[in-house]
Amino acid sequence: MNTWNELVQVALLGTEKGRFSLETLPESIQQALAQTNPQDREGFFLQAAALTHQYERAGRQAPVLESPGVPLAEAEEKAVAPTEAVRILKTLLDQQPLNPVLLGLLLQKIAQKDWIVPPAWLVSLLNIGLDSVQEALIPVQGKRGEWLRNFYEPWKAKASEASWEEGKISERKQVLTTLRKQNPTAARERLEQAWPELNARERKDFLDVLFLDLSPADEPFLRQVQQELKGNKPIQQETRQLLIRLLATLPDSPERRLVQQEMRKYVVREKKLLGLVSSDPKLVLPETEDAFFSMERFHQHWGFAAQPTDSYQYQSLIEYWFTEALVLVDPRVWKEELKTDWPGVVTFFTVEKAKADRSYARYVSLMEASVRFRVPELFAILAKAHIPYPGLTSFTMEEWEKIFTIVPFRELSMQRSELLTAPWSAKLSKHLLRESFELVRNSHVYLEFVRQASAYWYPLSDAEMDALRPSDTPSYYQSGEEKLIILLKEILQLRQRIEAL
Repeated sequence: MNTWNELVQVALLGTEKGRFSLETLPESIQQALAQTNPQDREGFFLQAAALTHQYERAGRQAPVLESPGVPLAEAEEKAVAPTEAVRILKTLLDQQPLNPVLLGLLLQKIAQKDWIVPPAWLVSLLNIGLDSVQEALIPVQGKRGEWLRNFYEPWKAKASEASWEEGKISERKQVLTTLRKQNPTAARERLEQAWPELNARERKDFLDVLFLDLSPADEPFLRQVQQELKGNKPIQQETRQLLIRLLATLPDSPERRLVQQEMRKYVVREKKLLGLVSSDPKLVLPETEDAFFSMERFHQHWGFAAQPTDSYQYQSLIEYWFTEALVLVDPRVWKEELKTDWPGVVTFFTVEKAKADRSYARYVSLMEASVRFRVPELFAILAKAHIPYPGLTSFTMEEWEKIFTIVPFRELSMQRSELLTAPWSAKLSKHLLRESFELVRNSHVYLEFVRQASAYWYPLSDAEMDALRPSDTPSYYQSGEEKLIILLKEILQLRQRIEAL
């Protein structure tokens, strides 16, 4: 049938120029068009085209969609979570923004009870693109959830084992860091097993993870790495620096004893008349290499630069090495040697007639030493002086309480995530709530930290929270405080309901 092609030609030329023969149309279409005014060329043409199109379609067989056979989900073996758990789940999913911490707690509770989430909620949960939520969902998704994950790539669970084997270096380091926090021995053993297959950069980056919960059990592996390390390329030198910092942190290691013994010698007290010794200690460094500050030890064995780096351009080579060696000494040694308090230790090393960069470099070294050897009081003093520490620390919650008596919480933005590791005491919770009331006056972004800490707040009563709220807040600041206290009360109430399941 060529009628349709004729109609297309008319459409291209226009009804003024194009013509089609009515006799070429099927009889049934001719009868239908008999009721149409042929003088209305456009209307007549469109009616003819519409009828012809449907006529041709009616004579064709509809295509059959062929789809692969989809296996059915296996029958569930576990009971579905009870009504109260589902009510809490609905409340959490309805919240804007989502509280992934409370959602994770609920899913963990469901797993503890050996329940699964109702199938009707699986798609909503699978669409939450947070690793923490997906990790908590896997044990409670049931057979239906396991089945659903196969149909959409973003839903497919990526196990931590896959991230370790196939992920980017940052992802692999995160997997190792998480494992180190949970099981230090397992993390070291995983690193030992993978060591022969790692390149130099991966070895250096992953070795850094051992600073977390470092113990004498790690020493044999560190000695092995030290013995096998060859070459003098920058990455090998960086690895040597990392090794000496790790080994000097270990209790009773030869490196620790050597550094502490030798570094003490540069703190001297001048003798006065009659053999009296001055009570004022001074730091006296050699002008050239000596038995301790030698090129062989600091550059060849420990990997430090053979000349001051750009960060220490106003220092001599010995001053640069001394600054690096400060990191290797337990700060308690200086407190004992100088017979002073922690502010006195800081003053001794940083206030002197020297270039400004020398004092700052020593500030940074003391800060790193305070973390390596877990001296919370010194860490707090340096943090209050705005000396940053971008890495992870190993302070306990009790040590954080000490830190917050010296430095405000707002000064420790880089360490906030470290507070999200263990439950808080009533004292710490009250302290952080007081500060949060002040902080939300100017920025509501601190509400997100309150939300992130959902699992760690001490279960304060409503009366206790109300009592901590400032009574003299100007009216234009009160909205932030109101949002904060409503949020925290809601968090604690939901957490209590989850715990009661």
